Amino acid sequence: MGGRLDGKVAIVTGGAMGIGHATSLLMAREGARVVVADLQLDRAQATVEQIQIKPLRPRPHQCVPDTRSGVYVDLRQTQQHF
Repeated sequence: MGGRLDGKVAIVTGGAMGIGHATSLLMAREGARVVVADLQLDRAQATVEQIQIKPLRPRPHQCVPDTRSGVYVDLRQTQQHF
């Protein structure tokens, strides 16, 4: 693989559609382990399926980043996953 983001973890909020979707795919191609965080879990899962880079273990996450505690939970879950 050997990309500019090897060994990095990226949490892409709004990662299921539009610019966030494109960002999720690009970061994965560059070697990042990507969490696709979005309000619409089904769309986040579809983006994860498009990544298809097994060693990176991308993961969808339903995200409501409107509270500080919600963001902390997201970060804890990401640390546990990767």
